[in-house]
Amino acid sequence: MALALWAAAEPEPVAWAGLDEYDNAPEVFWSHVVAALPRAGVAVPGGVAGRVGAGRRARVRAGAGGGAGGQDPPLTLVLDDLHLLTDPAVLDGLD
Repeated sequence: MALALWAAAEPEPVAWAGLDEYDNAPEVFWSHVVAALPRAGVAVPGGVAGRVGAGRRARVRAGAGGGAGGQDPPLTLVLDDLHLLTDPAVLDGLD
């Protein structure tokens, strides 16, 4: 609740992905992350959502000029209940 109140008051964009144990597969997890970005005002390249949703590996650059990394103002990504995910592919992908 405290984090939700902070996010509501935050002047910069906040993308929120609510997770549960059923999101413990890379294609499911990343589809939630990609879906959260437009809700926070981040433009997602057209082909990324389709590749992730189809279960294919998709890489979103977080560096300057690509993905959310070039976002101005910066974006905060909240991964709510991330502790429920244990798949090494999901966790390594976050690395």
